[in-house]
Amino acid sequence: MFSDGAVWTRDNAQALIKYFVDSPDETDRSFDEKLQDQLAAAPASAKHLAAEITWVMYLCPSNITASHKRERINRLWDWAAQGSIDPNSKYLSDEVLRGIGSAGPGYNQHQWRETCFAFRFVHEWIMVPPDKRKEMLADGWRFAEWLERIPECNQRQFRHMLMFLLFPDSFERTFGGNQRRMIVDHFDPLTRAQVRKLSALKLDRKLAEIRQQLEIKHGTKELDFYAEPVHSEWAPEDELAEGDANEDPGDAETADPTASHAVAEESAPYGVEGRNTPFSLADLSAESGFAEPLLAKWLGQLRRKKHFVFQGPPGTGKTYLAQRLAKVLMSGSRGIVDMVQFHPAYSYEDFIQGIRPEVVQGQMAFKLVPGRFLEFCQRAAALPGEPCVLIIDELNRANLSRVFGELMYLLEYRDRAIPLAGGGAQFSVPDNVYVVGTMNTADRSIALVDHALRRRFTFAFLEPAYDVLQRQLVRQGIDVSAVNSLVQTLQSINTEVIKDRHYQLGISFFLTDGNMLPQRLQAIWEGEIEPYLEEYLLDQSDHGAAPDWTWAKLVDGKLAPWR
Repeated sequence: MFSDGAVWTRDNAQALIKYFVDSPDETDRSFDEKLQDQLAAAPASAKHLAAEITWVMYLCPSNITASHKRERINRLWDWAAQGSIDPNSKYLSDEVLRGIGSAGPGYNQHQWRETCFAFRFVHEWIMVPPDKRKEMLADGWRFAEWLERIPECNQRQFRHMLMFLLFPDSFERTFGGNQRRMIVDHFDPLTRAQVRKLSALKLDRKLAEIRQQLEIKHGTKELDFYAEPVHSEWAPEDELAEGDANEDPGDAETADPTASHAVAEESAPYGVEGRNTPFSLADLSAESGFAEPLLAKWLGQLRRKKHFVFQGPPGTGKTYLAQRLAKVLMSGSRGIVDMVQFHPAYSYEDFIQGIRPEVVQGQMAFKLVPGRFLEFCQRAAALPGEPCVLIIDELNRANLSRVFGELMYLLEYRDRAIPLAGGGAQFSVPDNVYVVGTMNTADRSIALVDHALRRRFTFAFLEPAYDVLQRQLVRQGIDVSAVNSLVQTLQSINTEVIKDRHYQLGISFFLTDGNMLPQRLQAIWEGEIEPYLEEYLLDQSDHGAAPDWTWAKLVDGKLAPWR
């Protein structure tokens, strides 16, 4: 596309799988910094393929400017150090990169997941014989069925974009999962709970059926779910005109902060222009499996204190519940939600405010720039009375006394304004700002959370919810005896091996997409559970017990139903 060389080849696609998909980088850096290092050993042509795949991923989103898209595509291409893209390329024009619909925030906050999915798709597609490719490209529904083989197909927005780009007459330009479900929920007799269980392909079929009905009703095929007369039928009067403004912000992993900031600067904060989708405690209970009275207790604590932390061992659903509780709090309002992940290098300047250099008329100058928290508070102040939630993931991984600074005082005394260390106008935390944090108690840095901070937050400790795991897996249609054997094994490990509640194995390891756990359990156990147990037992006197909990041992015993 951008050169005369062979780029879309099997070897290049395989290189992207080897160096990126199969070699995750869990360091606390931006997505592009990690991607550049991961692809450092890849052939130059594979780096060019990564840039061209990124170009495809940017064709749909309209809430990222063409200039930002061009800059990033060129940056990825230049990693190969073999020539540059023609700046006059028609493929990089504003017209081509304008976009056709707004992507939800999850598209940027889960950039690494979307990229993994895109790389996997290209790799699998190149392996398909040319005659089979031609057949599938002639039938969108057949192509969609084939696409389901790619991991995370049901969760990735790029999947929906790809279907629309290839088959615009059969698939909708609705990219965020939330609004896809909202449309079906409104027009189809299925219950909301039933709609949530639909796969991406089944949702597409429902949307196609709904379109046919609407075309008959309105007497025209020129209909768009984000334009009248259809839009007002399924969305509140002031719902956003396009995209998925209420898409969930994602889970523990964050994406490229640069991309996230670019979206924030180039489009209105989602939720500002329209009301958030109604989402009740009953909805959350039905979705999550957690009892409604317990959820109501947590929501009440958040409303009372305004600063709330979910803490517990890994895999207990802390980030998920933080996001969903925020969604309940903001239900039907114009409030906004944002998410930031702390890490050891996170600073006061990143979170509150700091001095940043900039060039003004050829001269170096220094400007006082607000950090993520001040930016969020400025947005919230423009929405008086509307609940606005900032989620801080991995709260305890940063040096909180340094990062929070004056915020320690301001969180306790909301009605007072004080000057900040860097200067500027006096600042107070808006009354409509809520802070929800998550803390992994298996992280030794939890000891760094001082009592001053603990006094300002309400805490809820999440332990492995075995009953939730059991209900969710049975709901997926997995055999009850197999489910019971897994739950009992997990309980045994947590009581006989780990014992310390701060390190117990959570249930999210086993909450996979759809009903794929029977196919994935061995890989999950050998790739995630066993390494976790080995690491934990290294510091224990009885570390020799680890082999008893390997997959090879369990599949002939406790987990025999999963064989």
